[in-house]
Amino acid sequence: MKPSRLFAFAMIAAGAQAALQTLTRRARWETENKRVQIVIDYDDASAVSIRAGISRAELYEQLRKHGATHVSLPELALTRLIHVGRVVPVVPHTPRTGPPPVGQWMYFASAEAELADTVVRELSARVPFIQAARDPNDACTFSYAGDLETIGEMGLGFESARAEEIHAAALRVVPRPISYAWADQPLIERTLEQSAALGDGIVAFDGDLILGHEMHLKETVNALAKNNLTYAYFCLSRHQRGDWFIAKSRMPNVLLADAMTPAQMVPEDFHSAAHRWAMLVRERGIRLLYVNFFRVIHATEPLECLHYLEHIVEALEHDGFTVGGEAIALQPLAVPPNETARTGLVSAGVAALALNKALDVPEPFATGITLAGAAVPFALRVLDKPRNELERMYAPSYLPKLLALTTAVSAPFAATVLAAENGLGGFVAAGMVDASSAVTLGALTTGADYQMRVEEYRGYGLDVWLPLLGVALRLRDSRLRTAAVGVGILGWWLTRHRDILGQFDQDHAESHTHHLSTSGRILGDIKLRVGPRPARKWAWLAPVGVAAAKFFNTRPGTGSAIAASGASVLAREWMLVGFRKPERNIELTARTTLPNYAVGTAIAFGFMLLVSAREMFDGE
Repeated sequence: MKPSRLFAFAMIAAGAQAALQTLTRRARWETENKRVQIVIDYDDASAVSIRAGISRAELYEQLRKHGATHVSLPELALTRLIHVGRVVPVVPHTPRTGPPPVGQWMYFASAEAELADTVVRELSARVPFIQAARDPNDACTFSYAGDLETIGEMGLGFESARAEEIHAAALRVVPRPISYAWADQPLIERTLEQSAALGDGIVAFDGDLILGHEMHLKETVNALAKNNLTYAYFCLSRHQRGDWFIAKSRMPNVLLADAMTPAQMVPEDFHSAAHRWAMLVRERGIRLLYVNFFRVIHATEPLECLHYLEHIVEALEHDGFTVGGEAIALQPLAVPPNETARTGLVSAGVAALALNKALDVPEPFATGITLAGAAVPFALRVLDKPRNELERMYAPSYLPKLLALTTAVSAPFAATVLAAENGLGGFVAAGMVDASSAVTLGALTTGADYQMRVEEYRGYGLDVWLPLLGVALRLRDSRLRTAAVGVGILGWWLTRHRDILGQFDQDHAESHTHHLSTSGRILGDIKLRVGPRPARKWAWLAPVGVAAAKFFNTRPGTGSAIAASGASVLAREWMLVGFRKPERNIELTARTTLPNYAVGTAIAFGFMLLVSAREMFDGE
């Protein structure tokens, strides 16, 4: 074996050992991270109780028995109370005589004297200069100075009676604070203190903004920490402005959450939606399901929501998850920087193999490049040292991202070239590169930030097109080579902002959306089996592509040989993409990838044995 390759494989072996140490800790962490919480939307619960003709307390009991663990508690606001009819503007019998300090005098009434008292108390505490007060002659009427648009949007805390109702049914409360203009430190602190007092440790901000965005996010973080609140991070269904900063700062007190949007619910019914939830938990790491009920489309009757919950729980338990229990934040899954750098030896090794082969570097220089590459992962640790106050608050994570991208770009090409050029021994070497690259990508995307979707692998399209360009450069025909390179560059330009490999890696839910007919069911089953998703099921093509080229006597550098190598490279990209998904259990990724790769390896060895037998026969 050439010295450059010997050194490269020594680096790969050393780096893989460090990666396995990281993955061992990750596997233990993932074993503990099996609890799922189901939160019911308060407005949906209220609507169901009214239409079903039962009290909220009775419904809460039924929801708990069918699997719900929490109910949301929306923050009060005048506009919300007016919208649901609990507060109405009125003409006063006895208007206030003094001039308003700001705006004009506004008058409201509620049939609930306790609610009127709560509104006045909160307005007085939050904006005392508007002089909110109850009518001395009518406990249900109150007034303040200002207008409805400005004051009506403000959050006014939570109703303790509603929280007590939820707790009485042995369900827990998830407060949903709202965002509004000029929410400064005192307002933020008051709302989050009330969230901690009435809730059970989790807070899920309402709408598309985080309370305090954007100039007071630091105060929001401090108030969350002071009150020991766990942040529900809706990383998929919506982007709440400020969410990344909150999640990054509150690690590990973060729960991955999701809520189906109205558009997502349209093609679903409660059977398929339950399996969709299970897929999100299994494949995307979601641990808090914010469940809205079907209310018009696919809705038969109000209490059908109980069957929906049953199906969700059944689908989750089928996949090995537990619904309920204490929603605790796990200890952070930390990876020491030195261990990350040692894992990076795999990245350096496969990059050296790919670079030396792609550029046909002479052996003495190839050995030098390989040895120099061994120092790169350790030198790059300087990238993750904070350089300013912002990076001290939100620690950077450049080193693992860069090493993961290097591995994803280099490994498919390096393994394919090894398999194509060196017979059975080449397939063994390619298998070593494939296996070590898979564990390396898994290790480099391990850590609390990655598990909680605060940090993510970034490919920028390079992990798709650079390995394919490396294969295209091996074409002998200059015109075909130029055309292939041009197509590759154009493909990268068009997809550089899309994670097309990640999109192909998404798994299907375990049921069809609709079974309208037998033919529809059959077509759906075929689509699940032969469709491109999930990408890892095509791992068997990785070893088969180059073996098939040899079996059919395809000459190196010809169009057919390059096409076979390109298919092998693409299959390796699809195989590796699953291992850079930190939100999915690493054992599940391996279990659904390795058997496919093993099948392909067996087929490839069969091809190679036939090639060897044919060569022996021709020799005789």
